[in-house]
Amino acid sequence: MALDNLISIEITDEQMKTINDALTIIEDALAAQLVNLTPKQRQSHARVRYEMEIWVQKANSYMDNNPPLVPNYIDIDENRKDLSAHTKLNPFIDRIEKLLQSVLDTNLLLGTDLYNNAMSFYRSLKMAARSNATCNNGRCDTSIIVLNAPMPTPDTVTVKASCPNCAVNVCAVVNDVDTTGGATYDTCGIPTGYSASSISESGCMTFTPDGTVTSTQTTCIITCNNGRCDTSIVILLRPKDNVMPITFTLVKAIPEQNNMVTVQWNVENQVNISSYVIEKSTDGIHYNNVARITATETNTYTWKDNNASGNNYYRIISVEVNGRKEYSNIVKASLSKNEYIKVLDRIQANGTMQLKFNSMAPGNYRVILFNDIGQLFSQREISFGGGTAIVQIQLNTILTKGIYMLKIQQPNGKITTEKIRN
Repeated sequence: MALDNLISIEITDEQMKTINDALTIIEDALAAQLVNLTPKQRQSHARVRYEMEIWVQKANSYMDNNPPLVPNYIDIDENRKDLSAHTKLNPFIDRIEKLLQSVLDTNLLLGTDLYNNAMSFYRSLKMAARSNATCNNGRCDTSIIVLNAPMPTPDTVTVKASCPNCAVNVCAVVNDVDTTGGATYDTCGIPTGYSASSISESGCMTFTPDGTVTSTQTTCIITCNNGRCDTSIVILLRPKDNVMPITFTLVKAIPEQNNMVTVQWNVENQVNISSYVIEKSTDGIHYNNVARITATETNTYTWKDNNASGNNYYRIISVEVNGRKEYSNIVKASLSKNEYIKVLDRIQANGTMQLKFNSMAPGNYRVILFNDIGQLFSQREISFGGGTAIVQIQLNTILTKGIYMLKIQQPNGKITTEKIRN
């Protein structure tokens, strides 16, 4: 009786191209929007799904309907953007998860069919070897008799060449045939991509791959003596590759004058590499592709960023001809002028405070003071001439002991926040 086939599908080359093209479109569309976190970073962030998502949506609804209750240190506009993007991504996540599960389930059934057929083939060979066989001049012909009895598992020899052209020696494993006194040996054939020596008197032979083998191959060695035969299944695993994965031995970012950073990287085992992609970030989290360099015979590469300022983070991606990617470590180059604003000492009893401006741009600075529950205590705007100086500010309130949050908005819109214990 034929084996039950759990699934029967065929994926054409045209369908594969359509799928790959569609995935590329999705990857390109989301490349500038998505973030890649490390496993450690993922552990430190909240997962807002299901019941937690309902709670977060309710909290956001209350904030929208009751603006006076929202603490001033919460950016409402940014919060709305986060909620909008999060809500829009959720349906995609659900669809992608369903699609991924369908692909995994389909592949599971395909694998089960393959496994069942392979095991049936092995067992059939074992039954053939154990049944009555007619042998002549070392060759055997077997009549298979199928009985309603458990079929034994064949003797299996599994080997793997240590390199694409390295030979492996295989010997028959014989349990049911007396090999003393004139046993004969034969093979089921030479697998594609291999050459083989003749079988020795002890049932051993050597298989040599020709360097083109990319998958597992199967054959067998049949041992016969006095009308009885035993079969050893030989599984030749895919030979090991000589090619080692590419290694980034050095990656560095060197700050230069005139808002320029030189990015340099050295590699080893540069085999089958088509290009290198340079990615840049200003926060160490969100990265964008800024350049692509074609791989050459050199092991040292250099690229210059002529539009750098502040903190700059870089990483290199090696792209193989088959599309496989490897990421380098992340390096940082800082072109900042050590700009900062800090509070000197505590706020005085008469409501005065001192701020140190270090290498700051000229313009109007807005100084806002909140208590620890977000209540506004004081708000001032000062005009600063630029550079480094100590500025004294008179608050329009007298503070009691406690914890306060000081927010300073710079002329370019950047906000500095500092906690004060008074």
